[in-house]
Amino acid sequence: MKRLLRALAALLIALTAAATATTLPGPSLADGLLAAESPSTGAGEVRLHATQARQDVKDALLAGINGLADTVDLERFGASLDEVWAAMYAVKDEHPDLFFFENATLWHVDGTVVYAELHYLTQDRAELSSMRARFDAAMSEALSWTSATMTDLQNAKALHDYLVRNTVYDYKNYANNTIPPESYSAYGPLVLRTGVCQGYSEAYAALLERVGIESTITSSDAMNHAWNIVTIGDHNYHVDVTWDDPVSFSTGLDGGFYDDVRDDYFMISDAAMLSRKHHGWDSALSCDDRSLDNRQWETYDRAVRTPYAFSDVTWSDWFVREGVLEWVVDNGVMSGFDARTFGPGHKITRAQLVTMLWRLIDPSERYSSSSGLLPDIPAGAYYTEAANWAVSEGVIRADRFDADKNLSREELVVILMRAGVASSGTIQGYTTEGQREFSAFPDGSQTSDWARTDVVSALSLDILNGSGGRLYPQAECTRAEAAAMLKRAVDADVF
Repeated sequence: MKRLLRALAALLIALTAAATATTLPGPSLADGLLAAESPSTGAGEVRLHATQARQDVKDALLAGINGLADTVDLERFGASLDEVWAAMYAVKDEHPDLFFFENATLWHVDGTVVYAELHYLTQDRAELSSMRARFDAAMSEALSWTSATMTDLQNAKALHDYLVRNTVYDYKNYANNTIPPESYSAYGPLVLRTGVCQGYSEAYAALLERVGIESTITSSDAMNHAWNIVTIGDHNYHVDVTWDDPVSFSTGLDGGFYDDVRDDYFMISDAAMLSRKHHGWDSALSCDDRSLDNRQWETYDRAVRTPYAFSDVTWSDWFVREGVLEWVVDNGVMSGFDARTFGPGHKITRAQLVTMLWRLIDPSERYSSSSGLLPDIPAGAYYTEAANWAVSEGVIRADRFDADKNLSREELVVILMRAGVASSGTIQGYTTEGQREFSAFPDGSQTSDWARTDVVSALSLDILNGSGGRLYPQAECTRAEAAAMLKRAVDADVF
């Protein structure tokens, strides 16, 4: 994430009075070691360009801060004060989760930095570790409002709404000019549930970074205010979470969780930002797309609840809407790869399909798990009994079982129909209407001769459907498609 370098009160890298090497912890150095003075102290006055921020220095500083080191040895880099200042600001700028890093002192000899003395919100390392743990827990709570299946715009709005609902503007400290460092950082809004505009912006940037959305923080000296510019696709948009979480400056009261979430300042253009009383921001990024300025946005008020807690499934998925997922899970026919992953788009294998069929039709103990009826059916595999059942009942007719072979749609239909015959003895499926439907598919002719009768029967019984006007008989079948065809077969009394 590349964000404009800025200096705001407690987040400045404060560079303090001169001293000699013998008065400080750190490496043993020659006489003449001095502390540099800060290049600026005013908000928005520091303009250190990214080209000055050396990556090797940034990496060293980042490692030291993450390790809660007292000092970072920079002598080996031979870096100038400007280069280290730029690197220091860049690290803070690019990592809003480093809320605990407050400022630093750079020690140099003739303008070449020797080491950085790091200062944190507290020097109690146990307390810092505890703060980081609380911060990570708060981040996880906020991120539970997002989902990998949601779009970037949806995730950005969900995180915006989370902050609006859960953060109260630190009006009391603002009014008394006693704003603590935490309120300027991501820690305030996320953990303490209070902050000022810089803290809102830092928290939002940290959350967006976790879901892979690029953003930058911009500020206006004229307004004494900061907010985010968010990149979605090829366009940049303003997002001011603070102004969407209004506080009454007469009472100091914030709207709180249950008040309506405003989105007047969510994903808007430069023109809209100017028309809504913002001005003087210092970003070089252009927000010229006006297509979202007056969009009606969905609001969020809780963590994403996906069906059966599967993170890769949503309520809008076709197989969820049709009740397929509910049916296979509740009947024990199919489970996920793990508690969070169903894998609807994964291809179905022969072993997986016959195991599903066996569980559904004949989950008895009369089929051996200690040996296989075909040479490639191993003893003790999760599918051994099911494979032996499939071979014994003629559901699988081959010299090899090929457990891990992905099934095509036509192969799966044939196995389903054979399983139906094994279960009920006969299937009255083939109809002239099904044949007409089959002939209407432009790719129906790609169906193998040995599968054609079963494919027509499956169409007749509404077990098999096309997709986009095509049949795709040779395409590998997904777990969702297999589950749907299995449920339809049960509904059609095939088993």
